[in-house]
Amino acid sequence: MDYNDNGLINRLLACAYDLSSEFEKRKTVASNYSDRSKIIPFPDYKLTGQSSRWERGDWTDDTDQWILILETLVEGNGDERIFAKKLKRWIEYGFPELNNSARMGLGANIQQVVFSHGYLRNPIETSRMIWEHGNRQAALNEAVMRCSAVAFVHFNGLEKVTKA
Repeated sequence: MDYNDNGLINRLLACAYDLSSEFEKRKTVASNYSDRSKIIPFPDYKLTGQSSRWERGDWTDDTDQWILILETLVEGNGDERIFAKKLKRWIEYGFPELNNSARMGLGANIQQVVFSHGYLRNPIETSRMIWEHGNRQAALNEAVMRCSAVAFVHFNGLEKVTKA
């Protein structure tokens, strides 16, 4: 692994920032950000219907939760109960050190899971029960968007990434 590979580092960093292109078509993103020398269009991104809901320079709940996953992987070795605690605290308070509002962009399904009885004790089982109780209809893609956090932390260990 070449730790000086700026291309790899840029791609990893780009995983963390989604507001500039969320819900935009690939062609629109390529047109809006044609200068490939900029790794992330932050803070000069083009406002869209989605991004105009946030303050300029902010990011969405996806990135907030991505950060929580990174913290959990680094501090808690991926323990889902540690992530559950971090997620609930974030929903209630945001990131106060960043003057970040709680819940901005958060879906109702996640709120329902997090505030269910037993969530902190067994978050995976609680999530499964909520999903089944809803006739398995709310299968959102948030997990897919945030799985890059595992690759970011374990970028030099393909076995660990594929196992997660």
